[in-house]
Amino acid sequence: MDYDAIKQQVLDNQKVIDELNQQLRRKADEIEIIQAISSEILNTLDLERIFETVLRTMDEVFGFHHALILLKAAEKDQLIVAASRGYEQPGIGARVNFGQGVIGVVAARRKIIRMGGVASQMMYAGAVRDALGMEEKTVALPGLPGALSQMAIPLLSRDHLVGVFAVESAEPAAFKAMDEKILSIVGNQIAAALENAAAYKAQKDLAEATGRFVPGELLEQLGLQSITQTGLGDHVEGIMTILFSDIRNFTTILEGLSPRESFQFVNEYLGTIAPVIREHNGFIDKYIGDAIMAIFPHQPLDAVQAALAMQEQLKVFNQERMDAPVRIGIGIHTGRVMLGIVGHANRLDGTAIGDSVNLAARIEGLTRQYNCDVMASESTIGMLPVPAPFACESVGQVQVKGKTRPVEVFCIQGAEAAAAAES
Repeated sequence: MDYDAIKQQVLDNQKVIDELNQQLRRKADEIEIIQAISSEILNTLDLERIFETVLRTMDEVFGFHHALILLKAAEKDQLIVAASRGYEQPGIGARVNFGQGVIGVVAARRKIIRMGGVASQMMYAGAVRDALGMEEKTVALPGLPGALSQMAIPLLSRDHLVGVFAVESAEPAAFKAMDEKILSIVGNQIAAALENAAAYKAQKDLAEATGRFVPGELLEQLGLQSITQTGLGDHVEGIMTILFSDIRNFTTILEGLSPRESFQFVNEYLGTIAPVIREHNGFIDKYIGDAIMAIFPHQPLDAVQAALAMQEQLKVFNQERMDAPVRIGIGIHTGRVMLGIVGHANRLDGTAIGDSVNLAARIEGLTRQYNCDVMASESTIGMLPVPAPFACESVGQVQVKGKTRPVEVFCIQGAEAAAAAES
């Protein structure tokens, strides 16, 4: 019996068993890695969190100490560095053209590239800059000095290129062929997560942009989640408080201004005054030149306090206009209004309509006649708490244009103004 041969056969068998066990462990590790990355990145729509999770997990699992995530630019065949790990200069914003360098070729061919003999950071980044015609002030692509191996993975979602994940190492053969399969699977998951997060961000940005034109509060009152749900005739009826404000002698002010200066003046004024409305639970229905129409859906006290705060903010605005201070009149009325979507199929607008809206505008017009900056109807005053934290005095029954019956109107002053008037 050849014991040496038997011994060698046993050793060979054990080697095969060890290799099989190693492959099994590798497969188990692959499944665990995929599950770990999936659970972390597919349950968030936060791009920054996805970037951080991917780079950290890849480093912990594979030892990818130097890595980049580049996203495809929307306007051209370019990649833009969105996140990096392990580099002295993060290089966020650096651009790579499709077909340029390893990363650019991966983007163009949509295939993994694994290679050795990568040039040093200066040569590598310099070649990219030269190829792209970059100036020195342009953000440089991060690179590892003395990098000897590199791998780049296309991030594909439904055959659509989302970006590229790239890694470098100072070791000559840091990236193995067996890493490519799992990295392809992980890359697709990363791409799906990035695409979902980007779509969510775009939708969120669009919602914020449209919210500047159609107040979110108006949609909330209509019971809608998005402007895309609005339709002609959508409405809600209820008791609300309407506030109108207007600059006195606005036409005279504009006479000495150019069109550009007029826009600048109006925007500076509105930028100072308008935020007060939201701070007091109201929202702006529309701007009418220098005038503001605001709605307070909760309680009349919000509107009155907003009006007084607007007068205080006007003092701030007038600090730079001591030679020609601005004065505004504010009219307030509480009553039944219809809040909804008006217009036609090609041009919709959200607004409040009803007699109460007209009356608030008429009361604002009375502020000039009675030399009172803030005036309100009896319906508003009657719904204020007692005692109110401000002074109000009736100017009597007033015949308002468009009304068959006179309306009692009150002049409102803040506590400070009221005390000064009494002294």
